[in-house]
Amino acid sequence: MRALLKSLKTWLSRRKWFYSSVFRWRAWSYAVCEWLSRLVSRLRGRPVLIGIDLLPPPVRQSSFKYEIAVALRFKNEALYLAEWIEFHEAIGVDHFYLYDNNSTDDFREVLAPYVERDLITLHHWSNVPASPGADLHCIENYRDEAGWIAFIDADEFLVSSSERSLKSILSDYEDHPALAVNWIYFGSNGHLTRPSGGVLRNFTRRSAAPNRHVKSIVNPRRVIKYGNSHHWYYSRGALAVNTSGAPVLGSFSEPPVADILRINHYYCKSREEFMAKVAMKSWVDKEGARFPSRTADAWNAQASANNDVEDRAACQFCDAFDLTFENRS
Repeated sequence: MRALLKSLKTWLSRRKWFYSSVFRWRAWSYAVCEWLSRLVSRLRGRPVLIGIDLLPPPVRQSSFKYEIAVALRFKNEALYLAEWIEFHEAIGVDHFYLYDNNSTDDFREVLAPYVERDLITLHHWSNVPASPGADLHCIENYRDEAGWIAFIDADEFLVSSSERSLKSILSDYEDHPALAVNWIYFGSNGHLTRPSGGVLRNFTRRSAAPNRHVKSIVNPRRVIKYGNSHHWYYSRGALAVNTSGAPVLGSFSEPPVADILRINHYYCKSREEFMAKVAMKSWVDKEGARFPSRTADAWNAQASANNDVEDRAACQFCDAFDLTFENRS
């Protein structure tokens, strides 16, 4: 019976009509919880949360210390952090909120120059998994400091598909609680061992079409509830939109769009790197640990599935801003 119920749940979760209905119901129910929280908070004279994680501030700000920030939970990513930070700084990110989840590599040495520049705020976050605690901590503590906060991983790079800056792109979505950005999976490029230099120049082959999964760039003052590492719930039942302006229900934007902004997802990299990630057996998000794709058996499928198209857009951006990572190993 348990197996049958699990199969039914899986089947239903893959039906778009069911997923969208459940998400809309949840968004509405959290909006009701928000209303109740405000009512009880006024009556008691102190903040009271009923069924939600955060209560948006009543006053709308017009200026922020940082226009765009990025939040990252990481574990043993020292090899990749410098490239990730410098690329996103070049595209217009003003600040980084980093949450170290019990790393044992030399990440502090790598991050030292950026700490000195006050480009990053570094937290040690010992809870396993790091989410949703770290993400909620970021929203609660920095929602009045940053206009937008993007929640992405160290193997994900925000890449503009046009000549517009990230700040210019986000200015088109100020009336919405969040912008949902689709993934594009990048494959192994045939690498069995980790190549020298950076990720962006070494892994240039990707899937032919964008993936339906999204990651979120949120207005943190409109967040009321954590959904998962891909999406949140927003004040008064509002929905995130994709770059076409269409409402996005939860973790998926269908059909996926990558015409203005996308996320290059370097999930696989080389076989050596993929297997090292598998061997670590520790994930910073609670959803990631559940998926069978994060096993050694997934290597061949991942390596062959996402090498269809040559895409050097990120490399061209690095050339334009003279970003080089050849001496990093």
